[in-house]
Amino acid sequence: MNTASKSDELKKAMVDEAIWNLTEKPINTATMERIRLFGQADRHVGDMTSQPRKFAAGVRYVLDRITQPVQPYDLLMGRITEEISGETNEAYMRELSGRYAHGRNFVWPMPPWMYDRGHTSFYWKDLVGRGLCGLRERAIKEKMRRESENADIETLDYLQGIIEIYEAIQAYLRRYADAAEAAGLHEAAEACRNGADRAPETFREALQLIWTVEFIFCSMLCGNGTLTLGRVDQLLYPLYERDLKEGRLTREQAGLLILDYYCKNNVIMGRGEHQMGNSIATGFHRNLAYDSPQYMILAGSDGQGNLLANDLTLLFAEQIVPRFKNPVVTVRYAPGLARQFPKLWGVLADRMRNSASLMVYNEKDTISAYIKAGADPEDAATCEYFGCNWPIMPGVEDVFNGMHYRWFKKIDLDESRAYSEPDVWDSTPGMLPGQFLRIFNEFCGDRIQPEDIEPFYRRLALDYENNVRGKYKTALANRETAYNEAPGALLYQDCFFRDTVKSAKNSVTGGSKYYSMLLSNGGIASLADCVTAVDKLVYRDKKLTLDQLKTALDHNFEGYGAIRALCQGVPKFGSDDELSNHHARKLLMTLTGVVYKVKEEFDKQGHKPIIVQQCLESDNAHIWMAFNLGATPDGRLAGTPISQNSQPAAGASVNGLSARFSALSNLPFDRIMSGAQNVTIQPGVFAGEDGLKLLSSALAAYFEMGGLQTQISAVDADELRDAQIHPESHRDLLVRVTGYSAVFVDMSKDGQNDIINREEMGA
Repeated sequence: MNTASKSDELKKAMVDEAIWNLTEKPINTATMERIRLFGQADRHVGDMTSQPRKFAAGVRYVLDRITQPVQPYDLLMGRITEEISGETNEAYMRELSGRYAHGRNFVWPMPPWMYDRGHTSFYWKDLVGRGLCGLRERAIKEKMRRESENADIETLDYLQGIIEIYEAIQAYLRRYADAAEAAGLHEAAEACRNGADRAPETFREALQLIWTVEFIFCSMLCGNGTLTLGRVDQLLYPLYERDLKEGRLTREQAGLLILDYYCKNNVIMGRGEHQMGNSIATGFHRNLAYDSPQYMILAGSDGQGNLLANDLTLLFAEQIVPRFKNPVVTVRYAPGLARQFPKLWGVLADRMRNSASLMVYNEKDTISAYIKAGADPEDAATCEYFGCNWPIMPGVEDVFNGMHYRWFKKIDLDESRAYSEPDVWDSTPGMLPGQFLRIFNEFCGDRIQPEDIEPFYRRLALDYENNVRGKYKTALANRETAYNEAPGALLYQDCFFRDTVKSAKNSVTGGSKYYSMLLSNGGIASLADCVTAVDKLVYRDKKLTLDQLKTALDHNFEGYGAIRALCQGVPKFGSDDELSNHHARKLLMTLTGVVYKVKEEFDKQGHKPIIVQQCLESDNAHIWMAFNLGATPDGRLAGTPISQNSQPAAGASVNGLSARFSALSNLPFDRIMSGAQNVTIQPGVFAGEDGLKLLSSALAAYFEMGGLQTQISAVDADELRDAQIHPESHRDLLVRVTGYSAVFVDMSKDGQNDIINREEMGA
């Protein structure tokens, strides 16, 4: 380990490199060596018929040959070579993409025996506890057991493929140990060598091993890996504590290792934003880790009410660099966290007020929602999140299983559509507000119109029930089809799931304890605002009729300014108005209740339960899904954005942050597993120690009241507008989006305008 006197020099070199890669790296920089090697590997394994053996041999071929760069300031080993992609390279990538497309309209230039899709979390507990050698020994024993029972060749090939993947990573680590040794980085070399040959015995060895497994997945094997890195403060604390006690490590040295880990998560990213609207103009095809947020979990409890925060939690928080995009630090808030760990909470609040890639989730809500969905309490207590704001029980749940299955079966686009049951709900623009507008228009056309708001609720529930029932049937059929394919194709993630080796099935075809379907609703606040406006203006105050309101909406309020003013004047959700709070809660109770009803129906029919993940996530679809949505009763004009994720609509929080938090805490979030809330603050509002105390208290109060999630964006709207005009002067300007941070000047104009509108309205 470098001496403390060199720590400032090390920090500067690490951070400067990471910032340059995020903001200045040419967009057409590509990991071409990786692409070429996998092209060669495809030819090398071409005669093999077993996908698991082919995958393992192909990965070994690449890991044995790929360059292993070393910088003098590296503490952790793991880099990938990049180069500017000229026309020759571009043509080669296009040729490979076309060769491997298999009827799909997009594919990364990777061989067809590679099926990992990312958006997952590994069972890191086993990796840290057993090491690669222990995982390999377990797989060997399972293969020997099945051989003694005369298992089929597909099962044995699957297990052998897993064994060979472990061996490939071990060999890669030994090669990196030699490279580090040659560069004079002896402690780094030792950590790599030990990581290959035994379970981690020190903090450094464990962090190196985690980085190696993550790095290979995200930079070489999986497009848009979006990997969750686990509860690192809990996994690594026993080793950290022992290292300090026995004098192998100082707190400052551990902080430098963490900072290097943070930096390397940014260095591997390709530059650009997927919000640019044209992925060809970015690093998307050229770099597998392009714009891929890796989540890292801190704090929380053990699920029994015992808080799990320690000095390592604090150290991970202290090393957060607000100018970084990765990793996205995700804090599990458990009741009493702010009170029992005030220093930690103060550091987190300070980083949040500086727009760091940091979010806080109320674990109590997510755990409760998982249990209500059918998860065992001990599994629900392990809940994590991955980009962008989706929940997962690590190592036992593969969230996008249907997507994985369609990918590795190489189903073309037309056949893929058969795996989804199209319905009016999905095809109507505008998500939840769009559904309400459709119902509203149909009621206005009826000869006998509703006498109060209740028929709207009943119709919404009926339509939603039909939608959920169709999706559940499709999920059941998909699961049956996938399970019939067991053991299935070998995925890299299968090597790091809890039960895949024991079951000898991949994470999609039965190797995960839980099969899940994602059910995400966008625009909940705009829906509540629409219902509130109709209820108040038409039924309670009788200022309008349904037909009068419909006429104004049909004309996009042109010539109906007075009616629009009435609609805009109805208190919106987020203002903590009693009526808007009532409707927001009732709507969410209605929709979630429908899901529980449908699931119970199928459970009673004898079907093995499916975990229905109920989320309030729209990512940035609140912009494009509203392009074709007409004017709505809340006063919104046609084509303009609806509310995003779980948060109030832009401009709705007119009574300040406390009122907003109070309104949101009124919602039944104990039924919701995820839902982002971007909170916008002006940079100077919470400045200084007094400002930090105020913000810390407000955030803690929100989570103690049951609030679900918060992430903070502190950027001045004038600076954002200037950045649109003079992007060259604002290259390092980051803004919070949904579950990640974005370089503002690399975003699309629509995305930029939405951020500016959000900042101006304090949304």
